[in-house]
Amino acid sequence: MKHLLAVLLAAALYPTFACAESSETTAAVTRGNLLLEKHQESEAEKEFTQAIGVDAKCIDAWVGRAKARRWEKTEDAIADYGEALRLAPDRADLWKERGKLRAWKGDLDGGLADLGEAVKRDPDGADIRLERSKILQKKGDLTAAIAEVSSVIERKPADTKLRAVRAMLRLDAGDFAGAAGDFTEAMKGDEKSGRFQEARGIALFGAGDWKGAADDIGASLSSGPAPRGDELALMYVARIRQGKPEDADREFDANLAHLAPGNGTWSDVAFYLRGTFREEDLLEDCYTDYLPHRAVSLANASFCVALARIRAGEKASAAWWLEKALAQDVKDTGSFKFAPLARAERKRITETAAASALDQSVWGRTEKIWALLDKLGEVTKERDDAARNKALADILEASPDCVEALTTRAIYRHEADPEGAMKDLSQLLARRPGNTSALRLRRGWRIFAGDYQAALADAKEMMRLQGRMLGSHSDCGDLYFVLGDFDEARHRYEEELAQDSLDTTRDMMRVRLWIVAVKQGKGKQATEELAKTYKGVQEGLAFETNSALFAAGLIDRKAYATSVDKFMASEPHSSTHTWVHAFHLMGIRALYEGNKPDALRMFEACLKREARDWMPWIASRMEAEQLKKK
Repeated sequence: MKHLLAVLLAAALYPTFACAESSETTAAVTRGNLLLEKHQESEAEKEFTQAIGVDAKCIDAWVGRAKARRWEKTEDAIADYGEALRLAPDRADLWKERGKLRAWKGDLDGGLADLGEAVKRDPDGADIRLERSKILQKKGDLTAAIAEVSSVIERKPADTKLRAVRAMLRLDAGDFAGAAGDFTEAMKGDEKSGRFQEARGIALFGAGDWKGAADDIGASLSSGPAPRGDELALMYVARIRQGKPEDADREFDANLAHLAPGNGTWSDVAFYLRGTFREEDLLEDCYTDYLPHRAVSLANASFCVALARIRAGEKASAAWWLEKALAQDVKDTGSFKFAPLARAERKRITETAAASALDQSVWGRTEKIWALLDKLGEVTKERDDAARNKALADILEASPDCVEALTTRAIYRHEADPEGAMKDLSQLLARRPGNTSALRLRRGWRIFAGDYQAALADAKEMMRLQGRMLGSHSDCGDLYFVLGDFDEARHRYEEELAQDSLDTTRDMMRVRLWIVAVKQGKGKQATEELAKTYKGVQEGLAFETNSALFAAGLIDRKAYATSVDKFMASEPHSSTHTWVHAFHLMGIRALYEGNKPDALRMFEACLKREARDWMPWIASRMEAEQLKKK
C-alpha cells in the first residue's frame, strides 16, 4: 500500500518524469545513462538528443543531456537544465545541479540564486547548503558561508565531518576559538589520522595559546608518516613563545628523521627559524619559473621571516614581511595555509610596517638573483650555449651555491665533463643536503658510471627524506640486488609491497621477490606461492600483472611476449624499459628452468636495448657475464 501511494504521489508531482508515453524514449534514455556511467559523454548526448526529439517533455532526457554536456558544452548544459526546470519547477535537485554548474562556470551570483531556489523546495537539504557555502567562500563572504554550514549542523549535530568544514571556514575567518572548538568535535570522528589535531594546533596558535598549539602540532607530527617543515617551524615558535626554548630544541631534533636542509621552502623554513639555514638561501630558493608556485613559496617564507623578526623584537620589520606574505597572489595554487595566522600576527603588531636596512639588502639580493634566473630560463629555451654559459657565470658570481644554476650547469656539462658535473652536485648538496632532486640526479649518474655502492648511499638518503613515499624502498632494493645482497633486497621489496595499494606496483614487487628467491635457490617454493596468489587471474593489458603470471608459470613465454607487444601498442613511450624488464624476467625464468643457453639469449637481447642506468639491464649484464664465464 505504501509503495502504491509513493507511485501515485510521484506521478502527481512529476507527471512527465518517466517518459512512459514512448518506449523508444525510455530506451534511448536508458542507453544514454549507461554511456554516462562509462564516461562516453559524446555518445550519451546523441542518445538523449534522440529521446528529446521523440518526447520533448521527458525530463530524464533533458537532465541526461545536461550531464553529458556539462564539461565540454557548459552553456548548453545549463540551458538543458533550464528546460528540465520549465517542466518540473518544484524539483530541488534540478535547481541544485544547475546552480552548481553556473558557479563552476564562474557565475557565482547565478549559482547562489539557483541554490537559493533549491533551499526553498528542500530546506533540510544539507548538500544544497554546503554547495551554497562553497560559493559564498569563493565570494569572500565567510560569515554567510559559516552560517550555511551552521544551519546544516543544527540539523545534523552528530556529523563530525560538518564540524571540520565549519572549523576550516572559521579558521580562515580568524575565529580561532570557534575553529578550535569545531576541530575538537571533528577529532571525535577521526581519532586515528591526527589531521584535525594539527589544524586545531594552528587555530590555537592564532588564538595565542602557545602551549596548546605546540602540544597539538607536536602530537600530529609524531603520528604522521613524515613531518613537514612548516608544521615543525610552527611548533618550534609556539614552544619558544611558551617560554620553553629547551623543549623547543629537543622536540625539533626529535622530528628530523625525514628532514634535512635544502628540500624546498616548506622544509627549509624550520631550519631557518632554528638558525641553521641562511635567510638569503631561503628566499632565493623560492624561485621557480612557474609564478603561482613562486608566490606561495614566497608567502610561506615571508611569514617565517616575520616570525624571526618578531622574536628579535623588530616589530616594524616583521610587519613589512607579514604584509609581503599576505600580498602574494596565491589563488592559482589554492591558498596560503598560514594566511589567517599572518593576519593575526599583523593585528598584534601596532607599529607601522617598515623595511630595515637588512630587509632591503636581502630582498634586493633576492630580486637580483631571480632576474638572473629568469634570464637563464630565456636563453636556455633559445638553445644558445654561449648565452647560457654567460648567464650561469653571472648567477654563480652573485650566488656561488645557487641551486638552479648548479643543477643546470651539471646537467649540461655531464656528458663532456662528468667529473665537473658531479662536483657541481656535491657543492649543491654540501649546503643543501636534503635536495632530493640533486640526490636523484647524482644517484642516476653514479649508477650509469657503475658506482652502485655510492648510488645506494644516495638512494638510502632519499628514502629517509621521503618517508613512506612510494618507490623509495624498491629503488634501494634494486641496488642491493645488483650488489648481491639479496636478503636486504627482499626486505626493501617487502616494505614496498606492504605500503603500496596500487595493484600493478604490487604485481611488480611480487615479481622482484620471485626473482630474488630464484637467485637464492628458493625458486620452486616461490613459484608455487606466486601461482596460488594469481590463480584465476586473467591475462590482460597490464604488463606488471602479465609479468607475475609468467613468473608463476601460468602463461608461457609466447603468451607473455604477445602481451608485451600489446602493452607497447597501448603505451609506446614505455617500450624500451618494458622490454628491458621483460627480457630480464624471461632470462631469470629460463635460469629457473635450468636452460642456461636460453637464459643467455634473453639477457643478451636485453643488453641490445639502450638502458644502461636501468636495474634490469645492469642485472642482465651481470648474469650474461657469469654465464659466459661458466
